[in-house]
Amino acid sequence: MKKFNKWKEDDQSGLFIPAGLFIGMGVGFLIDQLVGGIFLGLGLGFLGMALVKINKKKK
Repeated sequence: MKKFNKWKEDDQSGLFIPAGLFIGMGVGFLIDQLVGGIFLGLGLGFLGMALVKINKKKK
């Protein structure tokens, strides 16, 4: 009998958010706009996560 697991073990799309934050933080340091870089990275992380999840649903 197969157990029901709410969370899929192979779903790695949540890693886009911290990766986006760190990339945005680095870019923000470079251009001397830390807060703007963090928000940009966060937004891109959420966008990347959503695109991956949508792409997985199509398959």
